Amino acid sequence: MDVNFDYVLAREAQLMFKRAPGFEPINGDLKRWKGKVRGGDNNWIEVEIVIPETFPNEPPIVKVLTPVEHSYVDSSTGRVNLRILSEWRPEYHVYQVVNSLKGLFVRIPPKIVKTAPPVTPPSEDVELLRQRIRHLEDQVRQLQRMLHEKDEEIARLRGLIAVHNVPEKETEVKTILLPSDEKERKTLELESEKIAVEDLIKSLNEKFESGDIQPSDYYKLYKRYRKELYLINKKLEELRKGE
Repeated sequence: MDVNFDYVLAREAQLMFKRAPGFEPINGDLKRWKGKVRGGDNNWIEVEIVIPETFPNEPPIVKVLTPVEHSYVDSSTGRVNLRILSEWRPEYHVYQVVNSLKGLFVRIPPKIVKTAPPVTPPSEDVELLRQRIRHLEDQVRQLQRMLHEKDEEIARLRGLIAVHNVPEKETEVKTILLPSDEKERKTLELESEKIAVEDLIKSLNEKFESGDIQPSDYYKLYKRYRKELYLINKKLEELRKGE
């Protein structure tokens, strides 16, 4: 990894710790994050986010690890099709992807697929069990060596984080690395909110057309979301007029 990409990862880590609580880097690898998102009925969906080395020019990869049925989740790969990913801009951040995913699962809760219980293996003779134990012990030793290597990598990454003044814990976060220009920062935040509200309106229309929502509830929510969208567009227009 080059220095610029290390800086990008450090910046995204700072934002994730601050704005996406519950997500942590996997084994200290800032390119891979894992966390849980509520999926309705008090179900929690495990999610993995992978940041490619082409980031931020290319969007992160979002996968659902929990087996689910969902119109926006590929059942074979677990990859999630989010609007923010298909309309990705280099100015966006990973925490915004997490927020979009949370909003999607609130609007359209995924259905958890129940897996079959494990099959109990037949009884084995003692010698075969001993061979399996020896094999498992070898695997444990290999894993211990791998963990040692990962500990060294974690120490290296922590050094990088310290260089860039990126705290390791959410409680230590004091500054957020966003665009230095206040107008540009507000514009990015408003555009992110606009995408979320537009998705809400689209989902609401789909539910109304399929008869999944009462007309009275539909018109109440539609009026509310349209008002929010109007206010966001008005703020964006005011910001752009000042350019």
